Amino acid sequence: MRRFLGFAVFALSASAASAAPLPLGLDDLHWGMTREQAAAASAFFGQAPPPPPGVGKSLRVRIPGYVWHDCKLVVTFDFGAAGLQALDLVQSASTQSCRDDVTAAMTAQYGTPATEDKMGFSFYTWPGDADTIPKLGLVDKGLVSANGYGVHVELHRKPAAP
Repeated sequence: MRRFLGFAVFALSASAASAAPLPLGLDDLHWGMTREQAAAASAFFGQAPPPPPGVGKSLRVRIPGYVWHDCKLVVTFDFGAAGLQALDLVQSASTQSCRDDVTAAMTAQYGTPATEDKMGFSFYTWPGDADTIPKLGLVDKGLVSANGYGVHVELHRKPAAP
């Protein structure tokens, strides 16, 4: 009996430790953390204003000014009853190096993507890892802003298996 309990505790610890970090410098965050845990773990998220009174656990928090490499992104955090569920990172007028760095980081994290190009829009999808469904949308220079390229990263928590 003790061996079984010891094994169960070990299996839970190994599973929690094996969760893949989130890309683009967001490795201090993880799926399922509460708003309070995110604020304690991330200096960037810690600058978010407190939620309005009466707001439950479900909350969307949008914070501009996340700097990663040559990118300055607006990050939207989606919290549900089960904690952090999704992240969106957007820059409407990025540089070519921001676009290239994001694409390289996502590919390094998740492997070779399936791609689709349509009239100046490029869509990248990956199978992700055990926890994350990643997507990337890129817009050619001039379609969104004359000053740069559009970059939109979507990271969603995979639903728990039944």
